[in-house]
Amino acid sequence: MTFNESVARRSAGLVLGASLLAAPLLPAAHGADAPVSREEFEKMQKDMAALRQEIATLKKTKPDLSSQVSSGASLGSAPASGAKGSSAKLDTPALSALSREIKAVREMAEENRAGETKFVVTGGASTVFTAPSHGTSKFDATFSPILLWHINDRLLFEGEVEYELDDTNNSTKTNLEYAHLSYLLNDNVTIGVGKFLSPMNIFVERFEPKWINKLPDTPLAIYDGFLPETNVGAQVRGAIPVGSTKFNFAAYVSNAPSTDGNGTLTFDNFKSSASNGKAAGGRVGFMPCEYLEIGYGLQQSKVRLDGLPSDTHYNALLQSVDLSTSLEKANGRFALQSQYAWSQVGKRADFGLNANRSGGYAQLSYRGKKWASDFLNRLEGIVRLDRVTQPDPTSTDSFNEKRVTFGLDYWLTNRTVLKTAYELDRQTNGHSGANSLLLGVATGF
Repeated sequence: MTFNESVARRSAGLVLGASLLAAPLLPAAHGADAPVSREEFEKMQKDMAALRQEIATLKKTKPDLSSQVSSGASLGSAPASGAKGSSAKLDTPALSALSREIKAVREMAEENRAGETKFVVTGGASTVFTAPSHGTSKFDATFSPILLWHINDRLLFEGEVEYELDDTNNSTKTNLEYAHLSYLLNDNVTIGVGKFLSPMNIFVERFEPKWINKLPDTPLAIYDGFLPETNVGAQVRGAIPVGSTKFNFAAYVSNAPSTDGNGTLTFDNFKSSASNGKAAGGRVGFMPCEYLEIGYGLQQSKVRLDGLPSDTHYNALLQSVDLSTSLEKANGRFALQSQYAWSQVGKRADFGLNANRSGGYAQLSYRGKKWASDFLNRLEGIVRLDRVTQPDPTSTDSFNEKRVTFGLDYWLTNRTVLKTAYELDRQTNGHSGANSLLLGVATGF
């Protein structure tokens, strides 16, 4: 009798014995009131006594069985002696095959872990129609795929390429929006290198994607030489809970921007600046409650004009403040987001250039959710105020621009939206602003 057969017989005996022990406690399926004869009762007593003896024997041989398993009854082990001195050996070919199958499955699972052979492609696309009150109307379109790669539990890669129409030469322009590698140092801190969205420009980092931005165009003072959209360098960021509140932070070192003779900054500086300068900056955010965040951003750098002595440089100080909140009420959702920026560019004291800019926006939106009509529940109303103050290249005065934009969105899905907006534009110093009708559709995938 083999070891496996012995165990099988003992298991069957235990099952039979358990059924016999339980039999007096259970009603019979048929004839529950039928009397039991003395002969049947005595036979049951003998069977129970035999069962008790079998259980006692198994208990005595249990240590021997355990030693067999530990010494020789493992997967693919050599034959071992059976209980009660009988010859017993494991079915080693079958167990070895099973061991190989388990090992192959484990290797396959390890090779196909998420991130090591797979990644996620997401992103968005949009089309916008702009019709100014005086000027030429036009359509525009963009496509922005985003690659997310979870390399392992600590390494993450993220990159976005944007394809947009270039009306200057009637072609398609390709931009590397960002591409950076991040390492999760611990639960609260992440470090990263590459081209990343600027932490101090909260609109670009969180609200700029076309299907997230609720209006067809972008606010003033977000681009236009005020704040960087991206930085090329290294950053560290994280979050620190403090009681019921939370602080988040980001700090970075990157290539410094360049500038022209009017003090306008250009942030697409992918080579070392003439003075080998670097920009240092970051942002601190405070969340007193779950739905409210207040932030302050800062960037300091030195830039130099080409053609000037190497020790002639400008100081560029950029600052921003932002506020964002969303309130869920019984009848709908209110969302407020705002950002204001200051850009100060000036030479050292022995040179006379001083170019200061400021501007920002505030946007309020509301979407109902308790209307009787599904059509009304898909509508969202938006109003945005934005403005800029900057040097006027055509005069010694400052140039001001103010806009008011009214929008109405219709959400086909949570990631696909139809946008309608009308924009009122006012400019000073003889510049003529153009009111515009804007229509757009955007989707995220």
